[in-house]
Amino acid sequence: MRVSEDGVVESEETKRCIEIVMDGGEKGEEMRKNAQKWKELAREAVKECGSSEVNLKAFVQEVGKSC
Repeated sequence: MRVSEDGVVESEETKRCIEIVMDGGEKGEEMRKNAQKWKELAREAVKECGSSEVNLKAFVQEVGKSC
């Protein structure tokens, strides 16, 4: 995905990416598989005792030590 220098994704770029995914071609299939992988990783991270919870608890504990 192409992003402008100021971090904005233009509507034409979004449209182009959607068309690639919906096309059913090899590139679209690769993007769908990648999206599925990230979805599963995100679910693992936010579940109970996942990396997000563990890291947040460690952060809070570290901040608590500073006070």
